[in-house]
Amino acid sequence: MKKNNIYLLGKLSKKDIESLRNSYEMEMKYLRDENENKNKSLRNKYEKKIKHLIDKNEKKIKSLNDEHRKEKLELLNEEYEQQIQYLNNSYYNVIKSLNEKYEKQIKSTDEYNQWISNLFHWDLQTIIVFNTIAIFLYLTTVFMSNNSPMIMAYVFVFIFFITFTFLSITMSIDKKISLTLYLKAKIIYLFSYFHRFD
Repeated sequence: MKKNNIYLLGKLSKKDIESLRNSYEMEMKYLRDENENKNKSLRNKYEKKIKHLIDKNEKKIKSLNDEHRKEKLELLNEEYEQQIQYLNNSYYNVIKSLNEKYEKQIKSTDEYNQWISNLFHWDLQTIIVFNTIAIFLYLTTVFMSNNSPMIMAYVFVFIFFITFTFLSITMSIDKKISLTLYLKAKIIYLFSYFHRFD
């Protein structure tokens, strides 16, 4: 397990850790259910198409007259088999592609340890986004406060708090964990970068 994760889990309460584990398991279940539903839907469409082909072929066979019946029947059956084969291949390829996509999703989030790292780590992109927001908010406060230091500070803190809260709410809703737990874990994870591991 990554040292940052060990530090984070060591600082969180048993209840918080259980909440994270439940969130992780819910995400895995959602991915499995979504894949199963897509497979089931594709299977139903495939079966309807097969049934349609069978019915269509049977109607054609019934409508054949006695003249050259054998030759026509052979041609019809060949055409039918080709269509069935095409449908089988198409269905197989789509299902294979869908399952490969699902496997990639599962592999990227399947390990609980990796899932925690992905959720709470502070990467370069996160830092750039926060710095960009901070610069934008600073310029906004300068404009709104007419260079008054006190007003500038209040406006800056207020807008930054609202923005940070909005981003955190979005992430916590997406991952089905409480906002307070997400914020707490995110801040603890930030401190883990500065913690000295022996």
